[in-house]
Amino acid sequence: MTTTEERTKARTSVTEHAKDAATHVKHSVDEAADEVAAKAGASDGQGDRYELPVVHVQLPARAVNIGFWAVLGASTLVGAIEIPVAAAVGAGVVIARHRRGAR
Repeated sequence: MTTTEERTKARTSVTEHAKDAATHVKHSVDEAADEVAAKAGASDGQGDRYELPVVHVQLPARAVNIGFWAVLGASTLVGAIEIPVAAAVGAGVVIARHRRGAR
């Protein structure tokens, strides 16, 4: 094999491992979020709405939630952030939402 072929094969392998790890992190965070929400008796935010401060547009909380997790996962997949950082951010969000729901 040439050096270029070896590099391509290595990149493909790393990409596949990163995708698998990101999927595992997302599933772990989703499970933790579901568990926290069940314990708190909270919904997934379908009835809540978020208002964007500058343009004063209201968005459904579910759309914001899906968008957040999608961007976090995509950022991890493309390597913009490392997997442990994404896991820490996800855990922080889950904890913050749990505390907000407990009030």
